[in-house]
Amino acid sequence: MNKQTQALIELTHSLDEAALAKLTDYARFLLWQRDQAAAPSIPIAQAWRVSLVDQFKHARVSASGNANGMDVSLGIAVAGGESRAGILAHPPVLGEAIVSYTQTLPLDVTSPHLRFSVAIRDGAHMAANNLVAFRVRMNGWRVWSTHTNVQQWQTFNVPLPIDPGSVISLELCTEAIGEHRFTWAVWGEPVIIGMKAEG
Repeated sequence: MNKQTQALIELTHSLDEAALAKLTDYARFLLWQRDQAAAPSIPIAQAWRVSLVDQFKHARVSASGNANGMDVSLGIAVAGGESRAGILAHPPVLGEAIVSYTQTLPLDVTSPHLRFSVAIRDGAHMAANNLVAFRVRMNGWRVWSTHTNVQQWQTFNVPLPIDPGSVISLELCTEAIGEHRFTWAVWGEPVIIGMKAEG
């Protein structure tokens, strides 16, 4: 065992349960990144895509009001026993957790849409009448929303009505509808996809 491994093990002994859970999520995310880098790439003919997980370092994270209780980070989330890389977006006690991106659509890309999954992570003890609102806004306009407390991945494709060459502001928002506890919301593998013009 090398010194770094030993130091990491010793550090974990001083962490509380919540911090250990975050460390575990981050470790799973690092393993996912390693596996993605090692996997052979399969070209998709004439497709253009931007991963919002990969672009998270450029995103702006904010709350619509007081950020008390909000926790937004990258990680590997498990819902229904299935793991996916995503944006863990536990909303604040009141209001929305907002993850904002600025993205330019290339001039040769058409039919852009946002593909993603949403879920509540396994282990959340949510009452049947306790929900999380998931919303997507583009340039300040809501283009999609749902309310759920399902601990299973639900996948959506949302058309983005923008012209080639446009610059857009895209917001992924979560809000607790009712009790704030256990609103372990996650955006799974969000990606903007379009078709590149031939020639």
